[in-house]
Amino acid sequence: TWAELSHDRAYEFDSCVRYEITRKLNLHAGLLEIADRGFAELVAEIESYKKEIGDQYNAGNQNIEVNTLTLKEFIDRWASKTGFEVFDTNYDDYQSLIDELYSFGVHSIGDLEQIIPDGYAEVAQKHQYSTTIFGIVRDWMGMTDPAKVVAMQPGWRFFDDEFDVTNNNVSFYQEMISDEDASLLRRLTGY
Repeated sequence: TWAELSHDRAYEFDSCVRYEITRKLNLHAGLLEIADRGFAELVAEIESYKKEIGDQYNAGNQNIEVNTLTLKEFIDRWASKTGFEVFDTNYDDYQSLIDELYSFGVHSIGDLEQIIPDGYAEVAQKHQYSTTIFGIVRDWMGMTDPAKVVAMQPGWRFFDDEFDVTNNNVSFYQEMISDEDASLLRRLTGY
């Protein structure tokens, strides 16, 4: 906007605008230029970090800290490798999911890989089950240790609404968890 203002009004500023107004325009333009450069530097740093994460993944590093960027990268790679369909989500509060993982004891990508239930992607495909990043991670935690998840999140439920229950999600879970865990979940969550 400042560039447009200074360009459109160039003649006015050059010939008939008071010194104070021209000075203010130049000061604000300078501030915007500094902010623009700062944001460009941040974007470059984030892109460099993303590349570093990719290099670490490619090198097989399992000690990568779980954060919003590494979690998204991990899930994208896992889904691509397994053919699992991940639904997009408009919900951008990935920090709450990171907090849940930390509470569960997952701090690194290696920790995250350890909680992926055997056959998760294959059984999900068999039942035509797909979900969001949130659903995937919460599935993995819940299937690994349902009592711990329920203790972390009182009132938490495997199935949030009638949609979840009526779309073959129950049969997917029945195949993925033991009868004992299923009974525990029914007792703790109401399903």
